[in-house]
Amino acid sequence: MTKQAPPLGKEEVLNAISELGTSRINLRDKALLWIATDSWCRASEIVAFRVRDLQRQIDGSSLLYIARSKTDPFYEGAFAFLSARGTEAVLQWIKEAGLRDDDPIITKSQRGGCALRSTQQLSPES
Repeated sequence: MTKQAPPLGKEEVLNAISELGTSRINLRDKALLWIATDSWCRASEIVAFRVRDLQRQIDGSSLLYIARSKTDPFYEGAFAFLSARGTEAVLQWIKEAGLRDDDPIITKSQRGGCALRSTQQLSPES
């Protein structure tokens, strides 16, 4: 029986983010890591976020609207926090990828600069 690796702590995630460069895929990965570490959302919630779900706050942080969740059986929706540094990373990715309001924030980064359109959302297993 194999032993499961221990989860990464905030410090390890921040170190991983700081090691990423400025390539298209690295910008996408920074956005993904910030969303995951700040929001504590499930993979299924993270891949469901659309650009329109990002709600900027006065202090530079953002709220991410969670439309559907495993823990929300009545589909009332909820909000997750995204720090100012996380917001900056997500906005950089949105700009680099040329994403529109209905596009998923986390997309595959294809050669030639083409992002997947809203009908081509990543799965939680991606």
